[in-house]
Amino acid sequence: MEIESQYVGVITEELGRRHAELLDSFTNDKGVARMVYKISSRNLLGFRTSILTKTRGNGIFASRFLGYEPLQESSLRLRNGVLVATEGGMVTAYALESVQQRGKTFVDPGDQVYEGQVVGLRNQQGDLDVNVCKAKHLTNFRSNADVLTVLDASKKMSLEEALDFIEDDELLEVTPLNLRLRKKYLSKIQRLRAAR
Repeated sequence: MEIESQYVGVITEELGRRHAELLDSFTNDKGVARMVYKISSRNLLGFRTSILTKTRGNGIFASRFLGYEPLQESSLRLRNGVLVATEGGMVTAYALESVQQRGKTFVDPGDQVYEGQVVGLRNQQGDLDVNVCKAKHLTNFRSNADVLTVLDASKKMSLEEALDFIEDDELLEVTPLNLRLRKKYLSKIQRLRAAR
């Protein structure tokens, strides 16, 4: 990879977390560092997005297959918990408004979800069950505050990002139109039993 020398520290830290082995490194007179690493394909998943984010789009990265080796230690996961849907149905803006206070969502109003589907990334450790299909109770009283609901944009993941994101107790559904993350055990009771 080739990156500006100011980003060498953050990229080296990221590759160390992914158990990469530095083979060669040098910096030219223009301040561009060229580094060659050896890393397993499993630990390389999601790195392309990471390098572009951490170098603000200034990193050049290429990879090639070197051969087969014994299974290496997988990269260290430093992810927070996830937001898991408690029931199936259509996502409502009313429900997402309160859910977005607890983390970053992966679904938009109008999307169909099912129980056990991962609908967002939590701000804290540990998974949290949330109802993203909750509808607002209708009354005859209306106010201007009820009319406008402002939501943050949901995060859409690529296949590579989703594969890097999932943990051991999660699965990835790939369909022609959607990528959905879900828990291995859909109901909360099944997840609690499996955790014992």
